[in-house]
Amino acid sequence: RSTQSRSSAASDVYKRQGLDGLWLLALMAFVLAGAPAASFHGDEAMQIYMSQDYFTAFVEREPSRLLVAPPYYIDDDPWLRILNGSVNRYAIGLSWHLAGFTAADLPPRPGWDWGLDYARNVETGHRPSPDQMNAARLPSALMLALSVPVMFALGWATGGRLPAMFASGLYALHPIILLNGRRAMMEGSLLLFGLLVILAAVMISRRRGTGTDAGWGWWGALILAGGLALASKHSGIVYVAGALGWIATAEGLWAVGGRRFRRLPVMVVKLAGAGGLILALFLALSPALWNDPPARLRDLIEQRQGLLDIQVAADPLAPTSLLQRLEGIISQPFLAPPAHYEVAAW
Repeated sequence: RSTQSRSSAASDVYKRQGLDGLWLLALMAFVLAGAPAASFHGDEAMQIYMSQDYFTAFVEREPSRLLVAPPYYIDDDPWLRILNGSVNRYAIGLSWHLAGFTAADLPPRPGWDWGLDYARNVETGHRPSPDQMNAARLPSALMLALSVPVMFALGWATGGRLPAMFASGLYALHPIILLNGRRAMMEGSLLLFGLLVILAAVMISRRRGTGTDAGWGWWGALILAGGLALASKHSGIVYVAGALGWIATAEGLWAVGGRRFRRLPVMVVKLAGAGGLILALFLALSPALWNDPPARLRDLIEQRQGLLDIQVAADPLAPTSLLQRLEGIISQPFLAPPAHYEVAAW
C-alpha cells in the first residue's frame, strides 16, 4: 500500500507538472504568434536601423567605430547610440543576418524620419517590408515569450501554483506588454532580464530566510541578468535597484533579528561587489560608453533628460500626476474603450 501511495503521489506530481508545462507553452505560443500582427511603431524602424552596430562589431569586426563623444545632434548615430540599449539592436542584427538580409537592406538614417508624414516615410524606404519586420521582431517576441516562465517561477516562489498561473496568465495576456514586447523594440529583452534579476534576488533572499547562504550560481545569475537588463534598456536600473534592495532587506533582517551584527559588513561587501560587477558588465556591452565611461554616463543622463523635456513639451497632457498613473495602470489595459495610436497625427 505504501508503494502504491507513493506511486500515485508521484503520478499526480507528473500530471500537475505536465499541465504547468502545457499552460506555459500555450502562453508562449500566443506571445509569438501575434508578433506579425502588432501595429507598427516608428521606433521599430530606428531600432532596426541601429542594428547596423551588429554588422560593425561582429561582421566587420570594428567595434571601435561604435565609440561616441559630444557634441550630439538629434537622430545622429552617436545620439541614438548613447540613448538606447545595445542588446536589442545586436539581437535584431543577428536575426536580420540569419534571415538573409545585409546591412545594405537596413532602412536609411535615422530609421524613421519624424519630420515626414507616414506616407512619405514609406515612399523613402523608412518603413521595412513585412518579411524584414518579422525578422526584426522575432528576437524581442522570443525574449518576451521566455519571460513568461520567469514570471511563473516568481509567482511560484512567492505563493505556489495558483499565484504562478494567475501571474503568468495576467502577464502574458496584458495588452500593453504584448504590444510593445512583440515589436522590434527594447521591451522584450528588458522584461526577460529584468524579471530574471528579480527572480535571482528572490532565491537569494529565500536561502537567507532559512539561515543558509545562497550558492554562487544565484549570485552569478543576479550579476549576469542585471548587466543584461541595464544593457537592454537603461530603465532596467529599476529592476536592479529593486533586486539589490530586496536582498539587503532580507540579509539585514536576518542579521539584526539573530544579533549577527558581524554579518552586516559582509552583506555590504557582497552587495557592493554585485553592483560593481553589474555595472562593469553593462559598460562592457555598451560601446557608446567605452570612451571615458564617467563622462559618457553624464552625457547619457543629460541627453535623456533633454529628450524627456522635448516629449513633455510636445504633449499638452504631460506630465501626468502620480494619481493619474496609478489609475491608468488599472483603467487603460482593461477598462477603457479600445483605442490605439502612438502619435496624435496617426
